[in-house]
Formats: sequence, structure tokens, C-alpha cells
Amino acid sequence: MTPKTIAKIAHESLGAYLSSKLGETPMAWDDLHHTARKAAVAGVLAVMDDPGITVASFHAQWVARMVSAGWRFGTDTDHHGKRHADLQPWEDLPPAHQAKAALALAVYKALTPFIRFGNGNGNGKSNTFIFY
Repeated sequence: MTPKTIAKIAHESLGAYLSSKLGETPMAWDDLHHTARKAAVAGVLAVMDDPGITVASFHAQWVARMVSAGWRFGTDTDHHGKRHADLQPWEDLPPAHQAKAALALAVYKALTPFIRFGNGNGNGKSNTFIFY
């Protein structure tokens, strides 16, 4: 399992949440703006660096990554226009959107122990894998 795989699994989990809780139709992973996919993978790496990260800190780091990639706040999320409704301070997010961040973090924390580095041939030598 790679960080990209974990980010994709979390995205699919968020899609199920968005559909059932908020009545939204989520975008497929491959249709997301590449900077959004990179930010999701970076979230996995952040959990690897700090397994005890809080959801508020996790969200703040996500906001910083998205803003540095050129995204800005918008009342509606628009991947082509690089606008996202969750680009705001943690305390300003509606509870349903705080739950969305908590779900992503929970998936990342649950799956990061299963990340495998290496080429799978058992010799312990590491090959690079694609992070995004």
C-alpha cells in the first residue's frame, strides 16, 4: 500500500459520507484537480510524520497546502477554479465538514501502518513509488 492508495481510499470514504450525510455527489479521484490529489497524499505523509496529529492541526496543514497551491475560499467547491468551501479556519467549519476532516484523518491513521516501501522482492532494497 502506498500513500497515494491511502489518499484514494480516504477520498472514496469521504465520497460515501458526502453522498449519505450531505446529499452531495463527490468527484471521482481521477477527476480531482492534481493539486487536490497532491494535498491528500501530503496529508498521509503528515500523519506518517506525526501519528498523534489532531484533526484541527491536520485541517490547518491541509488549508496551508491548498492555499500554497493557488486555491482560495469559495462558497462552492470548484476544482477548475481552484475554490474550496473548506478553506477556512477549523472553528468556522460547519460540524458536518469538521466530521469530514475527522473521517479523512481516521482513515489515514488506520492505514498508514500498512505502507510498504520496497520493490516487493524481499531483498530490502527500496524502489521509489509514486506519491501522487
